Amino acid sequence: MSYKKRILIIDDISENIQIAMNILKEEDYLFSFATDGITALDLINDESSHFDLLLLDVMMPEMDGYAVCKQLKENPETRDIPVIFLTAKTDIDSIRKGFSLGGVDFISKPFHAEELQARVRTHIDLYSARRLLQENNIALRTKLRFERSRLMTELEENQKEMIYMLTELMEFASDETGKHIRRVAELCSLLAHYHPSLTSEDEEIVFHASPRHDIGKMMIPHEILHKPGKYTPEEFTVMKAHTTNAFEMLRHSERKLMKAAAIIAHEHHEMWNGEGYPRSLKAEQIHIYGRIVALADVFDALTHARCYKDAWEIKDAIDEHQLIQLRSTLALMESFFHGKSSGLDPLNSYLSLPILINSKTNIEAAGIPSQKEGKGAVFLLDSQQIGETEPMVNIFMNKMKNEGFRKMLSEEFALHTDACIENFLQGDVKSLFGNVKSLSKVVLKNFKPMIPDAFHKVWEKGITTNEYYLKLCGSGGGGYILGFTEDYQKAQKSLKDYKLELVYRF
Repeated sequence: MSYKKRILIIDDISENIQIAMNILKEEDYLFSFATDGITALDLINDESSHFDLLLLDVMMPEMDGYAVCKQLKENPETRDIPVIFLTAKTDIDSIRKGFSLGGVDFISKPFHAEELQARVRTHIDLYSARRLLQENNIALRTKLRFERSRLMTELEENQKEMIYMLTELMEFASDETGKHIRRVAELCSLLAHYHPSLTSEDEEIVFHASPRHDIGKMMIPHEILHKPGKYTPEEFTVMKAHTTNAFEMLRHSERKLMKAAAIIAHEHHEMWNGEGYPRSLKAEQIHIYGRIVALADVFDALTHARCYKDAWEIKDAIDEHQLIQLRSTLALMESFFHGKSSGLDPLNSYLSLPILINSKTNIEAAGIPSQKEGKGAVFLLDSQQIGETEPMVNIFMNKMKNEGFRKMLSEEFALHTDACIENFLQGDVKSLFGNVKSLSKVVLKNFKPMIPDAFHKVWEKGITTNEYYLKLCGSGGGGYILGFTEDYQKAQKSLKDYKLELVYRF
């Protein structure tokens, strides 16, 4: 069924509208009409209406044809509708003004039937052809975008397939290497997923790019790569070259995935303290992708066997040197997620090992041995509430605008925090609890919005009774709260309604 073209005739004299309709009725058009500009604009802007042509009288009261046309052409939804001006005035200035406003033609009154029919037919055909062309262009652009997206997806899938083919090649040479690559990719994805500054796209990129972190090892001689025991300085120099080898191999690509892989391969042996290789980068000089893969790589290496070492079973006893290394790795992970904190934070409480993160010296090993029969304790209190980091950070940053708050941080919070750290490292338990109590008071007074509402009275009760003292873990707002007590049994009774997890005994 053919589509009937719709024409809107706008003229303040109804006889002119009737004459035009009588002349054009043989063409089988659909007609609408208006006798003023405002009514015409309402009809045109009605979403249920669509017009293929406007016959617009120039001389109308209140709102003339030029004003109507101007509004139509300013609206993206109506600016393409062709406008033919109807006028008894045929002076050059009137015609020039009409064309400048976007009109496509002029028809003089009184009408000549053949002229009106021909001009209307011509502009309706042109409008129809233009619309068809636009629709075809849109369809073509959509098709091109789809095809480009399909090709890019295919290319990315080919890249990923290439990655895993290379992985299989490396696995052929060393079964452990291939499995290590897969485990690291999964760990990297997990770390990226929970890092507050990274997106789902970052998670996807680091998952697919991380398998190439050790691709440079393909250029390392077999006798060095698989040497049991410690490397000589010369051998270690050769081994370290796998980072730069991979970077040179991957860095020339313009693809996002390959660029990420080049960064990861180059930086996954850099260390936060600047003692890594190949460029001795420090802290945030290391790209976040490099930091993620470094953490995952080290953690996997510690907990799985190599030709030069046995695996460390985390749940089993490990020696002091290994313990310090594991503490350091886990503390780096904590810093990775939360930044530097000041105070004592239990990172791996399932081991009953407190990890000390010092605001001045970053990471230190805890100095007091845990006692099975000690009455004093460090414990975790489960708030059973979920706290988001971002709002807590916003609260803190807003408070930092206040000079009094900044002064409190340096003169009170930092003072007691540093004192707690020194007490802990020196084994001065008596002083430790005094400073923890003071710190707990400072936190309650100045960080109350960051403490879950349900714990304000609980917090204050501990300080008042001296049965326990609480400290925020991380940014606050929920999760676990760190507790100190001189008598764990008393703390348990006082906090009987809450789940406590023992971390350390004094």
